[in-house]
Amino acid sequence: MSYEGPTGKESIRAGDHQVIKDYYLLVGKASGDMADKDDLAKVLSAGQSFPAVEATGCSLG
Repeated sequence: MSYEGPTGKESIRAGDHQVIKDYYLLVGKASGDMADKDDLAKVLSAGQSFPAVEATGCSLG
């Protein structure tokens, strides 16, 4: 199952029902560095890091 989530495309892995999506590492901005009230953080990196289904020990599959 795939769907459009708040951070982009997300899917649910059938083997263990883990939501597969991008995760983000952020650093908050000081109020003086913000361009507007919604400019709260700078994205340092983004990506995915999930163990294989076999490594999760999940028996739901």
